[in-house]
Order: sequence, then structure tokens, then C-alpha cells
Amino acid sequence: MLGAIILRPIHSLIHRMNSIQEKGSLQTIDEERRRRDELQQLIDGFNAMIERLRVQFEKQDQFVSDASHELRTPLTIIDGYASMLKRWGKTKPDMLDEAIEAITSESTRMKQLAEQLLLLVKDEEHLTVNKADINVVTVVQHSVLAMEVATERDVRFTSSDELLIANADEQMLQQLTYILLDNAFKYSEDHVDVRVVKAEKNVELTVTDYGNGITPSEQTKIFDRFYRIEKSRSRAGGGSGLGLAIASKLVSLHNGTIGVDSIPREQTTFTVTLPMKG
Repeated sequence: MLGAIILRPIHSLIHRMNSIQEKGSLQTIDEERRRRDELQQLIDGFNAMIERLRVQFEKQDQFVSDASHELRTPLTIIDGYASMLKRWGKTKPDMLDEAIEAITSESTRMKQLAEQLLLLVKDEEHLTVNKADINVVTVVQHSVLAMEVATERDVRFTSSDELLIANADEQMLQQLTYILLDNAFKYSEDHVDVRVVKAEKNVELTVTDYGNGITPSEQTKIFDRFYRIEKSRSRAGGGSGLGLAIASKLVSLHNGTIGVDSIPREQTTFTVTLPMKG
């Protein structure tokens, strides 16, 4: 009897290890806590190891999802310019220069993005932000042009000023603009309006699409990771549910805000505010 009691946690450990090997799913040992003896320490150590493995596997899955979502946009732009080169590259030298510059720029951005994702999967607070004083108008305008060429969509850009300076990471601001435009394209076949304006002590970026809109209940969830709006809003079922969550993180790293205002069946506007320099 005493021997069975002593051996029970060992049998539980063996059974759980065999189960993990057979099913491939991580499981802890749910054993009634004993006094602090060697067997209890063994069980606690095993459970702690399983929890750490769970966290690592979740980070791995998250990394794969983030990477596939975020790398798709620059790849689309590169593919768009490559198609332009095939059609008109030999007859239009000015287009050749534009395409080469865009492909080089997006290749560099992909490399930097991959590095950021590698840091993100380790720990989000270790994400490097290379801030400098940049003209938000110029960065957003160039991003809009690149997306227009790549997707052949109508994007109408306006700004209140030619120069609106913010202390920000240029690559991240570019990435943020791509995410918001990509999101707008998914949910509307109409044109998209992009505005950069001065709003008191902030620079305000708005992206408006004219699709089916977002219900109030969904507006509270759209910045959650992996949340996807119902398919009735989307022309093609939507994305992976990562874009807006990453956009929110990018804005947070710049001490800014991001929000949404939507009129069902009419339009949706995403608004980003960033502290303006000076």
C-alpha cells in the first residue's frame, strides 16, 4: 500500500510522457500536491518545463502567422513592379528607374521586417525603434504611390501641409500605412481616401474606405490579434486577423493612438495620431 502511494506520481509522470509522445500534445501532471519532497519537486519541474514549451510553441505559431502576413505586402509591391518591367521596361527608361528603386527599397524593407519579426517572437519589448525627425507627408505619400502601382487601385492622397514632422521610425510608419491600405482594399472595391493633417500638437493620418462598414460590437475587437471581421464586410473573406493588431503595436511604440469610426453600409475611417515634432 505504502509503495503504491510512493510510486503513483512516478507512474503519472511516465504515463504523461508516453501520452505526449503518442499524441504530440503538451500536458501537465494534475497530481495532488505532496509535501516538498523529491517526487513533488520532480512533478513541479516537469509541469514548469511543459508550460515553458507551450509558451515557446505559441510564440513560434505567432511568428509564422506574423511573418506570412507582413511579408505579403512588400512581395506584392515587388511583383507589381516586376510585371511593369516585363511590359514596359525596355521602352520606358523612366519607369525602369522607378521600378528598380521600388524593388530595392521593398527588398530592404523585407529584410528589416524579418529582423523585427525575429525580435518580436523573442520578446516584444526588445523591438528596436529607430526614431528620427521625418516628414510624415512624404513617407505616407510614397507608400500610397507604391501600393497604387502594385495593386492598380485608386488611392486619393491629400494633406493639409507639405511638411509635418514627427519623431518616428520611417520603416515602421511605412509599414503602418501599408497595413491600413491593405485593410481598406480588402473591404471595398471603391477608391480609398488617405489624408495627413495637422491636428493641434499631433500629426493625424486617416485612411477611409467605402465598403460595408464595421458594426459597433466589432469595432471593440478589431485590434485584437487574430480577430477577423465577419465575411459579409470583406470582398474575399478578409485576412489573417493580424494586420490591425500589428498596426496598433506600431502606433503604441510611437506613443500615438489609433482608432476607428464607421458608418455601416457606407464607410470606415481609421485614424492614427502621432506626436508632432516641435
